[in-house]
Amino acid sequence: MSSTHTAVLKKNPLLRDLQEEDLQKVLNICLRQTFQKGYTLFREGDQAHGFYILVSGKVKIFKLSPYGKEYTMCIIRPGENFAQVPLFFGDSFPASASAVSPAEVLYIEENAFISLIKEKF
Repeated sequence: MSSTHTAVLKKNPLLRDLQEEDLQKVLNICLRQTFQKGYTLFREGDQAHGFYILVSGKVKIFKLSPYGKEYTMCIIRPGENFAQVPLFFGDSFPASASAVSPAEVLYIEENAFISLIKEKF
């Protein structure tokens, strides 16, 4: 991973208070992924096994009405995390996400992240 990835983690609200050593541990469990514009990262109801931190590009979080109308809930910008809700409140995604532009993310797998938390605390 690059210094850009480290900088993104340092600015992330979930991780910014971590010491350098702990940030490196988080970085070590991150999986770098890239997506083209329009790619659906996950759909509402899909099983969740981790969460994302956006490095570059934009991702929209949205829901579909029963009639197929799309409602954008928010636009994720670089440095922000998303899809962390299932880690704490269930095991499936409550909404869908797709890339609004080409996007790079760091994916953090749930079990690896929880293991790091338990190790620290």
